Amino acid sequence: MELKHKKTGVLIIIILVSIVGAVAALDYFNFFGNRGTFLDGTTVNGVDVSGMTAKESKETLQKAVDQYRLVVKFADGKETYSAEELGLTLHAGNKLKKLIQEQNGTVGGGSTSTEPELELTEKDLIVCEAEELKQKVDALPELTSRKEAKSENACLKYDADKAKFTIAAETVGGTIKAADLLDAIEYKSEMLQPELNTVTYGLYDGKTVRTKNSAEMKKALSAAKAKLDVSITYTYDVERADIHAEEDIDKDLVSRWLYVDKDGVTTSINGDRLQDYVEEMHQTYSVKNAGTSQFVTSIGTYVEVNAPAADETLDTDALYKDIKRCVEHCYSGKRKAPYGTTSSGVAGTTNLGGTYVEVDLDHQHLYLYVDGKRIAEGDICSGSVANAAATPEGLYTIKSKDHDRYLRGEGYCDWVSCFMPFNGGIGLHDATWRTTEDYGGEVYLEEGSHGCINMPVALAQTIDEHVEVGTYVILYGGVPNPSYTAQPIYGSSYYTKETGSGSFTLDAYTTGDGTLSYSSSDNNVVTVNEYGTATVVGAGTATITVTASRTNAYARGTKDITVTVTEAAQSESN
Repeated sequence: MELKHKKTGVLIIIILVSIVGAVAALDYFNFFGNRGTFLDGTTVNGVDVSGMTAKESKETLQKAVDQYRLVVKFADGKETYSAEELGLTLHAGNKLKKLIQEQNGTVGGGSTSTEPELELTEKDLIVCEAEELKQKVDALPELTSRKEAKSENACLKYDADKAKFTIAAETVGGTIKAADLLDAIEYKSEMLQPELNTVTYGLYDGKTVRTKNSAEMKKALSAAKAKLDVSITYTYDVERADIHAEEDIDKDLVSRWLYVDKDGVTTSINGDRLQDYVEEMHQTYSVKNAGTSQFVTSIGTYVEVNAPAADETLDTDALYKDIKRCVEHCYSGKRKAPYGTTSSGVAGTTNLGGTYVEVDLDHQHLYLYVDGKRIAEGDICSGSVANAAATPEGLYTIKSKDHDRYLRGEGYCDWVSCFMPFNGGIGLHDATWRTTEDYGGEVYLEEGSHGCINMPVALAQTIDEHVEVGTYVILYGGVPNPSYTAQPIYGSSYYTKETGSGSFTLDAYTTGDGTLSYSSSDNNVVTVNEYGTATVVGAGTATITVTASRTNAYARGTKDITVTVTEAAQSESN
C-alpha cells in the first residue's frame, strides 16, 4: 500500500509538469504566433491579414486590389480611378511567406526578443503600371485651373458681431506638375490608400496648403475658443483703506486682448491692451496719497518717489502675469488681486542700493549705476504720448531678463536681443528699427513706443550685463498721457462733387486747441492742402482723414470725410 501511494504521487507530479509545460508552450505560441500565419492585428499595406497563411493573405490582398478605387481630390473637383485604370497588380511571390517568417522571428531559425511589428508595408508588393493613366493625367484641366490664384493658408479670424473665433477658408493657387501627380497616384495606390488630396499633399506649386478642415486648424480653433471662454473674478481688498471690490474678466474683455499671430493659427495676448487694463486697476484700487521719499537725480534735482507701505499698492507686474497665465492656460474662477510694495519705502533714499537704472523722461535720457558709480548713459525713446501710451513714472524692479525674442502685439512683431520688463509688459529693450535721431528730444511725444523704453543695442546689452532680477528702475518726469477721450472733430462727413468743380474748404473744426492736419486716400480723385482746401482731380471716391493733434486735455483724434466725385453731365449740342 505504501508503494502504491508513492507511484500515485509520482503520477501527479508528472501530470502537473505536463500541464505547466503545456501552459508555457501556449504562452510561447501566443507571443510568437503560429509559425505559418500572421499575428493577430497584422495589416499588410493597410489590408487586415490577422491569423492568415501566406496563401490566405494573398487571396485577401488580391480581392482588395480588384476592388480598389482611388479618389484624387483637387481644389476644383475630383477624379476616381479603378484598379484597372491604375494598372494595379499584386506581385506576391514569396514575399508574404517571408513577412510571416520575419514577423515570427523564424528567419534563419532565430527568435525575436522585441515586440513584433503589426503594421507592415511592403514595397513592390502591389505595383501600379498604367501607360494610359499618364495620358489621362497630362490632360487634366485641374493641373492649370488655379494658375492665376495665390495660395493662402486657412487661418483664424475673430468675428466681432458673433463674438467668436472662426476659420477663414484657404485659397489654393498655382499649378500641378503632371509627373508629381502621377508619382503621388502611384504611391497612394500601391499602398492601397483610398484618397489623394492634392492640396494637403503639397502638389500645387510644390507647397502644402493648410485647409479649413485640417486637424491643425480644428485644434487652433478649439484653443482660441477655450481662451475666449475664460471667466475670472478678482477680489481687491485693502482693509485699512476700506477697499473692497470685485472685478470680472469675461469674454467681452478677453476678446479685446486676444489677437491672431501672423501664422494664422496661434492666439496671443496684446500686451499693451492688457497693460492698460492693469494700470486702470492700479489707479482704481491702490491706496492714494501713499508716503513718498526724496530721490536725487543725476542732474542734481529732487523728485518725489512713491514709497507706499506693503499691501497698499497693487502689484501691477504680478497681476499682469497672473491674468496672462490664466488666459493662456484657460484657467477660470475666483482669484485675489496681488498687492505689495513697489519701492524700498525708506525716506530720503538716494542710491536705491547703489545699483539701479534711472530714466529721466523729461530729457529722454537713461543712466546706469553700479555700486554707486555711473557706468553708462544714453538717450532713449519712451512711450508715445500722442497715442496715450506714455511710460508711467514710478519706482519698479526688473522682473526678468529675456534674450533673443519677439515682442508681439496688435500691429507689430519686433525682434529684440535684450528685454528687461519692470512694469507688466513695459520694459527696457533695444530697438534696431530706430535711427540715432529717434532717441532723445521730443520724438516720444508723437512717435514714441507702446510704453517700453527703447534704446540702442549697445546700451541695452550693457544694462543687461550689469543688472539682475530685482534691480530698481526709477522713472520720473515726461509729458503724461492726455485724457483717453479723443479730441472731437465736428463738421460735414460727406461731399458730392462733379469733375471740373472748383476747390472747396472742408467743414472741419474742433472746440479744443488741437491743430488739424489733412490727408487724402486717393490724390487722383481729390487732393487737400495743409489748410483744409480740397481740389477735385477726377471721378471716384476718396476719404480725407482729418487729424487733431494731442493737447493737454485730449488724445489725438481723427475724422474721416468721404468725397464722391462724379463725371460732369455733357451738354447737348443743337
